[in-house]
Amino acid sequence: MLNLKNTRLCFQLCILATVVCPSLLHAATILNLASTMSGDSYVSESARTGSFAMISLGDGSINGSPNDGDDAFAGDRDGLYDLNDLGSPNPFQFGGGLDIFPTETAFSIGALTYDESQVLPVGASNFAISSIALDLSSDINMTNWFAFTPTGAYSFGALDAADTITFQDGILSGVDLEVDLFFALDTTNIASLTDATVTSTTWQGTFSISGSDISLQINENQLVADPFGGVPIGGFPPGADVSSTFTLNATGTVNAIPEPSGLVLVALVTIPGFLIRRQRG
Repeated sequence: MLNLKNTRLCFQLCILATVVCPSLLHAATILNLASTMSGDSYVSESARTGSFAMISLGDGSINGSPNDGDDAFAGDRDGLYDLNDLGSPNPFQFGGGLDIFPTETAFSIGALTYDESQVLPVGASNFAISSIALDLSSDINMTNWFAFTPTGAYSFGALDAADTITFQDGILSGVDLEVDLFFALDTTNIASLTDATVTSTTWQGTFSISGSDISLQINENQLVADPFGGVPIGGFPPGADVSSTFTLNATGTVNAIPEPSGLVLVALVTIPGFLIRRQRG
């Protein structure tokens, strides 16, 4: 049985916990960032492969199967195409092709969290996003793009105080954030077997959301180890460090965030007088 002293101690601990860790009082609310991307979204690399992949170049059908002895090439084969043909209606496809965008325009991307207690029922609410978790591994499959090189990986930078979420009259109206976006390639094995010296390459860009619009942008030139540079492959060396431009240009809209026109409609429908007028009309 609790005595008065123990009761007072429990009360003091509860107050201390909410001061030291306010999140105990207000659980974080999750906003899913699943998005519908434009079919014109593409990724390309200029030197090692001279190729690109674009969502719209895949038709969504499966052109390979686990029974064809080449599982890595199963999918709708939206890449790899000759980079010189970027923008052409009939680009030349290298080899059997690859399925770089396995989910087509439906990107999962990740989620962010925010403190729902800061959302006002009336008027505008704008405050910092609590946290974010992003992952492109299921949206853009870079496996087998770079020969003799472990799969490259995308990663993201951290949030800051300028990354915010906005509500109008309690309704989500937009997100405003921008964080660094990276694509890194480990070429240690190439540098150890050839005359190339670059052991890793990272291209940097930005991941951003403005309102409901989402964008993933990288367009940077860096040195990268190329096993084919200088030719001889069979008996190894040469290999060389080459200047490579890596580009990711992907745009779309976040499914969970209403577009401006939809937001106005939602606001009107929630006004009782508007409902009455519609019913009488």
